[in-house]
Amino acid sequence: MLADLRVAVRSFARTPLFALTAVLTMALGIGANTAIFSFVNALLLRPLPFAGPERLVRIESVRGEEFGRLTPREWEELDRDSSLFEGVAAWYPSQYNLSDGSGSPEVLAACMTTANLFRVLGVDFTLGSGWKEGTHRERNPVVVLNHTLWRRRFGGDPSLIGRTLPLDSASYQVLGVAAAGFDFPGNMDIFRAAYLGGAQNWDVRSLFAVARLRPGITFEHAESRLRQLAGEMERTFPKTNQGVRFRMRSLRNAYVGEVRPYVLLTFALVGLVLLIACANVVNLLLARGLAGKRELAMRAALGASRARILRQVLTESLVLAAAGGCAGLVIGYCWAGIIREWLRVDLPPWMSVGVDLRVLLFTAGISMSAGLLAGVLPAIAFSKTDLNDAIRESGRGSSGGRASGRVRNILVASELAMAVALLVFAGLLAKSFWRLQQTDVGFSPGPALTLRTDPPWARYNKAEQTAQFYRRAIDNLSAIPGVAGVAANHSLPLAINQNYGKPSIVAEGQSVDEQHRNPFVNVQIVSPNYHALMRVPLREGRAFDGRDRIGATPVAILSRPLAVRLFGDASPLGRRVQIPGLLSALNETKPEWLQIVGVAEGVRSEGLTAPPALDIYLSNQQQFAGDTFFILRTTGNPALVSQAAARAIQQIDPDQPVFDIQALKERVDGTVWQRRAAGTLSLCLSGLALLIAAIGAYGVLSYAVSQRRREIGIRQALGCSQAQIWWMVVRQGLSLAAIAVAAGLVAAMAAGRLLSSLLFDVSETDPLVLSAAGGATLLVAFCASAIPAWRASRLSPVHALRAE
Repeated sequence: MLADLRVAVRSFARTPLFALTAVLTMALGIGANTAIFSFVNALLLRPLPFAGPERLVRIESVRGEEFGRLTPREWEELDRDSSLFEGVAAWYPSQYNLSDGSGSPEVLAACMTTANLFRVLGVDFTLGSGWKEGTHRERNPVVVLNHTLWRRRFGGDPSLIGRTLPLDSASYQVLGVAAAGFDFPGNMDIFRAAYLGGAQNWDVRSLFAVARLRPGITFEHAESRLRQLAGEMERTFPKTNQGVRFRMRSLRNAYVGEVRPYVLLTFALVGLVLLIACANVVNLLLARGLAGKRELAMRAALGASRARILRQVLTESLVLAAAGGCAGLVIGYCWAGIIREWLRVDLPPWMSVGVDLRVLLFTAGISMSAGLLAGVLPAIAFSKTDLNDAIRESGRGSSGGRASGRVRNILVASELAMAVALLVFAGLLAKSFWRLQQTDVGFSPGPALTLRTDPPWARYNKAEQTAQFYRRAIDNLSAIPGVAGVAANHSLPLAINQNYGKPSIVAEGQSVDEQHRNPFVNVQIVSPNYHALMRVPLREGRAFDGRDRIGATPVAILSRPLAVRLFGDASPLGRRVQIPGLLSALNETKPEWLQIVGVAEGVRSEGLTAPPALDIYLSNQQQFAGDTFFILRTTGNPALVSQAAARAIQQIDPDQPVFDIQALKERVDGTVWQRRAAGTLSLCLSGLALLIAAIGAYGVLSYAVSQRRREIGIRQALGCSQAQIWWMVVRQGLSLAAIAVAAGLVAAMAAGRLLSSLLFDVSETDPLVLSAAGGATLLVAFCASAIPAWRASRLSPVHALRAE
């Protein structure tokens, strides 16, 4: 083996251009696979950093086709089922303002959770401990710090345990520091004891739930038992649980369910790129082997066995693959970093994309596999070399040369066909994303800047206090140069910030059965000018105005889809609705009836691919709204006013930071990042594949021209013009490309049905995409053929015949 390696290295040293071309071709294919696999590894393969992650599941409520959170009562009932779960922990996201005088106010992302979260997830503490069971039934100002925050903000001070921190203008005792690496559900700074309240809050759909299945419990059995539990709760608590079911998903799928098909699709496409690269290297090795066939024949004549020659050729291929793998690892690492920065996906830290041992092993594995795949055909072909045949084939146009040429033509046609299929898939995904971007979301997304504030509960815990804060904030923000208008919404569409979950709704005059069939709804607490600023048209009635204040009749505006769902084609103006759990939780009073004063057009609040949502709008001058978005309609670049906006808020309250600053258009685009990534990456991969295939076509035609020098010289001597010689070579390249385009389009249409679920408003046989892919391939093939054709047309007949 060492002798084979030395021979291979010396051989490549004599032909550096060949070696560089082959290594670079391998490196591009392997590097692309490494980059994409680093995402597959992070999202789908790397174990979650919890004990027994395969038994962790997320549980949601379902009514009709609407998904929602759990109520505290539902969580408690599920947690009691010891036959199914080892424990069920409840949580919901929040944030707190840390202002301890040591610097600017800082927003800390908080996970409000029940005491059993750490036990359910199977994590420990670096210092201290959590809080006792049952804490959720009363307000307890206790927190556990994330290990990263403890190190960053407090320098890893162990004496912090037992001390208090000023959060939201109140004092919170630090009970513990979570173990290093623990972060749930992702990017959290602190964990605080959740307060689920008393009877008035027990039916509020505010909670996410994570559960640990008991050992031996299958997913199917757990789903069956959940259906039984839902039925029992429906009979026991018909007022709140009639028609409510539960859905269970693995914890990993809860994080990556939306992105999984796109990641797997991209991984399959990048595999085709590697196949094209391997085919190209096979062509290079065949061309090089034909040039050195006499040398191999001499070795055979001197006693080298067929196995010995086969091993030598395979060794050369593996050396190329090893060098390509090392270069591909570097390329893949760089590309993965570029893709990660470009996507800017807010993944949990334990899903960070990078190179680890699994990625290294994958790169090594595909490098060796690619080396064997690329080397096996040349090795078999050249191990059969006979000295007499090699001498006879020294003349041009021999049968052996023609046979090798046919193999190389087939390989190039296969490369181009795979490139065509890749172009079709990429075009379909790109067009689907473009059509998705053209979707009417129901509001104007730009130019506008969005930012969030969360006034501290200790000083802003009543509707009149928050109403005054938002009035002053809107006035201050409106005074910023370049800001044309400002509005507020506590649950901005497409921002995934529904702090109170999806409550149920009741229309006055409905029967009990009708109430139980009502859907979950999206509650949006907005400023009076919200619909005008966001350009959401009103179909009936009026917008909120100065009449809608504390002490006046509580009012609401329904979205058109919700109005139709509740009242059919009849006008809902003047009718009343009630949100049983939500308003009592916000105001800590009995549920209020809300008079409907307007109907707004539907908005795609939950996603661009989802239908217009069932939204109900309340006025932030009547209802309590804590964590809230401000929307600043700007006359120029929204990013230019962000710092001025932060100063405008702190003029009202110096301890109130702003956070989550982002252009509204970016928020909209961010909801479909999976589709954007799949479309863009597939376009890049298909372009790379077409480039590699074009290089292969160029190499085959260049070799064919060198093999046909005598023929070309004779044709010229007999009167063929340069244009005729040029077209003869170009026609050969275009003939290969035409066959490849036909095969690639047929294959793409056959496999296109697999893409149908990932496409939006685009057919898998879209004629524009198919014709563009075929046309692009023919154009590239023409360019790859033109240079060898030009060289052939410039051959001197005398020199060509003398060379023979």
